[in-house]
Amino acid sequence: MKTADIKKAFIECVYDGNRGAYLKARRADYCKVQFEWACFIDSLCKSGEITQKQYDNATF
Repeated sequence: MKTADIKKAFIECVYDGNRGAYLKARRADYCKVQFEWACFIDSLCKSGEITQKQYDNATF
């Protein structure tokens, strides 16, 4: 899974595919969105959908 695909999956899963809602949430509470991102990529890594290296390099 490429980084762009991970980002798209995050917005789809957490913000129902609404990029505008994601951007609004990021402006309102950046730390909360970063926490959601960390939890999301952690779950992908634990389920084997991404490698440990992808997890280590995943930034949004």
